Amino acid sequence: MKSGKEQEAWKFYEALVPDMTKVVETNSDLRPLFKSFFENAVCEILDQRKDVSESMALALLQVSHEFLTLFLTRERFVILAKESIRPVKSLARCLHGRVLPTLSDAAAQDAISAIVALCIDQVVRDHREPKRSYYYSLSRPSVIDLLDFAYDVGVGDSLTDVLNKLIVKDDKDDEYIMDQLVPLVTGLPPRMETWKTYIAAPQFSAFCTETLKLFAQKLMPEKPAEQIPAQLLSFGCGRYCTDCTLMKEFFTASTPFHSVTAIAAVRTHAENQLTAVSASTYSVKWETSKYRRPYTLRIQKPESKVVHGKYKQRQNQGLQMLAALGNLTVQRQILGADFDSVYEVITEKSRKHIQPHSQICPGE
Repeated sequence: MKSGKEQEAWKFYEALVPDMTKVVETNSDLRPLFKSFFENAVCEILDQRKDVSESMALALLQVSHEFLTLFLTRERFVILAKESIRPVKSLARCLHGRVLPTLSDAAAQDAISAIVALCIDQVVRDHREPKRSYYYSLSRPSVIDLLDFAYDVGVGDSLTDVLNKLIVKDDKDDEYIMDQLVPLVTGLPPRMETWKTYIAAPQFSAFCTETLKLFAQKLMPEKPAEQIPAQLLSFGCGRYCTDCTLMKEFFTASTPFHSVTAIAAVRTHAENQLTAVSASTYSVKWETSKYRRPYTLRIQKPESKVVHGKYKQRQNQGLQMLAALGNLTVQRQILGADFDSVYEVITEKSRKHIQPHSQICPGE
């Protein structure tokens, strides 16, 4: 184990590397004298800081590919990843983005590329690491972070198979589709410009198509046959009243219950408004719970009124996914033969009456 002073050595290297870099860049004859300094700097900073700072990047530019091959081994990456995968990602990004472009020697290029490949392999292993919970390893942030890294180091297209593995999973229950697949359809398109690709590319369009098909087939409920009574939708006192606004929203929401915890005057006001729209006629019930003060007025609507909110919530989620893909022309391109069925299930509209360049927006 290193002593306290030895553990602090990396800070001195971190502080000195920028100045020493200027020295060797202006006096190339001195470069051999500083060989050990920069090699030690790389070792100390990586071992203690466990990240790639600017000083670390400058030091990496000064050491030989032979040294890096001996130092940056698979075993070292395994050790680093046990604490955090971040330094492995940072190293790969630095070697690929800053060190590799400065090399003209083929042997050096091959050596650095091989180290980057080791980093990539470790990052992929970490992504699939069984010590993590199954859902965490497949979560939207985790998948997009992995693809962010992959495109940064030039292997994005070859790692998009992670998306295919998400949709070929056998037991895709409703929760899995909603929690793991749906957020990716809306989360991937904003990254396309950064990744210098497009959502209609085969590796992305296949994933989006399969997810939208699953959503339309398994999650999109039938449109309720009964409408919410206009009397209930007229709920409210007509003034700027937060409680009335919230209760009016409740009648179109996907939850069966609403509570008003307040003083007697507020609860009485709410009850008066319920009576005014004849809410009980539509099987809406309410009662006052006197468990603690202030008392709580609890309102419950029947399941036949809940389905409207659930339908609208699901429809908005479907519309958001469609809108994330682009206009109708792009949606047709991505969904192909599945466009008509997916579109009509989600929108309850025939695509024949929609202009091809129009944009689908939630709430339309």
